[in-house]
Amino acid sequence: MILKNYDRKLLSELPKLVRTNIGGKRHYETPNGSYPSVTTVLSIRGKEGIYAWRKRVGDEEANRITKRAVTRGTHFHSLLEQYFLNEIDDLDTFCATALAKNPAVWYLFLEAVQVLEKKINNIYCIEDYLYSDEYKVAGAVDMIAEYDGVVSVIDFKTSNSEKKEEWIENYFIQGTAYAKMFTERTGIPCSQLV
Repeated sequence: MILKNYDRKLLSELPKLVRTNIGGKRHYETPNGSYPSVTTVLSIRGKEGIYAWRKRVGDEEANRITKRAVTRGTHFHSLLEQYFLNEIDDLDTFCATALAKNPAVWYLFLEAVQVLEKKINNIYCIEDYLYSDEYKVAGAVDMIAEYDGVVSVIDFKTSNSEKKEEWIENYFIQGTAYAKMFTERTGIPCSQLV
C-alpha cells in the first residue's frame, strides 16, 4: 500500500451540526431547526423484507449478524477516514493494528483503497454533516470527492454479498439526498453516486 496525500477542499460553508436522538431516531440540530437523518426518514420504507429475514433466521441469529455487520462497517469506515484524511503517522503500525483487529476488514480496506486511490482526488467531505433546508433532512455523508474528475457522493458499503438493484433503492435515494444537501450548502454541483 502506498500512502498518498489527498487534497482536502476545506469548505467553510459547512456548519458544525450537533447530532441528537429524539424518540430513538437520529436528528441533527441545524441553524434552522432539528432535522431527521436521511437514514431515519428512509427507515420507514421496505421493512417487510427485514421482518421476513428476521423470521426466517430467528432473532438471535439476526441480532448476531446485525452486530457483526455494524462492527465491520464502523471499523471499515474508520480505516478509510484515517487514510483519506491523511491521519496515518506510522504506516507499519496502522497496518499491523488494523490487521490484528479484524483481518477481513483489513483486506476489504486494501481492496477498496487499490481502486479508490486511482480514482479519487479533491476531497470535499468525509463523514461530514450536511443538511437541506428545502427537504428538512440531514445526515453524515461518507465522502464527497472528485471521482474520475466528477464531484461525487461516495458511499462505502461492506455487505457480504451482491445486492439486487431493487433491494438497494434506499442507497440511491440516500446518495441523491447527500448530493442535494451538498449542492444546497456549497453551490457546487454533485452529479454522480459511487
